[in-house]
Amino acid sequence: LQYIEGQTFDPTGMVVSVLYDNDTKEPVTDYRCSELTGTAGAQTITISWKGLTTTLEVTVAAKTLQRIEIASLPDKQVYVEGQAWDPTGLQVKAVYDNGIEENITGYTVEGYDHTVGVKKMTVRWGGMSAHFEVEVVPRAPVSIAVTKKPNKQSYIEGQAFDPAGMVVAVLYNDGTEEAIGDYQIGGYDSTPGTKTITVTYGGFRTSFTVTVRSKQ
Repeated sequence: LQYIEGQTFDPTGMVVSVLYDNDTKEPVTDYRCSELTGTAGAQTITISWKGLTTTLEVTVAAKTLQRIEIASLPDKQVYVEGQAWDPTGLQVKAVYDNGIEENITGYTVEGYDHTVGVKKMTVRWGGMSAHFEVEVVPRAPVSIAVTKKPNKQSYIEGQAFDPAGMVVAVLYNDGTEEAIGDYQIGGYDSTPGTKTITVTYGGFRTSFTVTVRSKQ
């Protein structure tokens, strides 16, 4: 007979009987019950059977927030120093004492800064809090790339390699890149054939090909 806001009426244990005009009665099971409304307070359940009705009083208490939980972690959980916090994918749910869980919005998230380290993130809503962690790692190079090949990519036997116009960049783990000039070039010789030109810098390596034709 006691419910919490949001719960449905449960007739388990209730016995409904039909009374006859000869003062006899018998239990019935094919009755119908009205539903609880979402309003807290005293409520009346109407029980009907073949055009006859009776009522039952129940009490509905207001639901109480028990806790909030992280329903889904954000898509991005590892950052590079200097990157901004991105909440995309984060879902938070409220859990009530009536067993109902619902996704919520309007919460606040705190605890992030751009410095290297593990960050304990705190989500606050309705006087409750939940936590998760993200990590900020140092900005670091991950590879190099030839972002623009040399102007000259076809040679005649005996000609020297000419890097004019070539642009080489370091690619970083935050998605940025920086052009460099102090790389090393290898792999070229002036005999006929296809030559694989290697570019190295800081332990990283990349390559591209040029062609050397026989002189006529």
